[in-house]
Amino acid sequence: MVEMLETWRELSRQDASVGWIGIANFPSAAFVSAFLGDEGFKEVFTDNNNRVTVGGQFAPNGTAETLDGGYQLTGAWNFGSGTGHSEFVVAGFIPLVNGEMEFHANGLPEMLVAVLPREQITFTDNWNVTGLKGTGSYDYHVQDTFVPASRVFPLFCREPRRGSD
Repeated sequence: MVEMLETWRELSRQDASVGWIGIANFPSAAFVSAFLGDEGFKEVFTDNNNRVTVGGQFAPNGTAETLDGGYQLTGAWNFGSGTGHSEFVVAGFIPLVNGEMEFHANGLPEMLVAVLPREQITFTDNWNVTGLKGTGSYDYHVQDTFVPASRVFPLFCREPRRGSD
């Protein structure tokens, strides 16, 4: 962790936009690679020679009707750091079954993260922050977009599927 923080600090010292992308996109890609199932991992990473950028929001700002084999996702996310440079964009959401949320025994609703190819995203170019123009950060949304279950994982997953060695 210390080495990672020192790396981000040096990247930020050299260029604020690069440092911002480091703190925003490196963890996004790490979480997706650790928690996505094998089929989704292959589609996102392996099929792309493991050279993939990932950005976006894990906050569950969307909802999705649960369908056979996946989810029909609608939502809007703010401040998607690095999404303008990302091949895949993450989007947190709450799944619905027949229009209703399902709850865990602890009383919290199920919360999931979808991994979407950038072609399925609509970007809003409205985030113009001094010194961070090069970050490719945008608000974004999707409307009735199908996401296969293979590209979805639980938001609060504690058991990584890979990378724990």
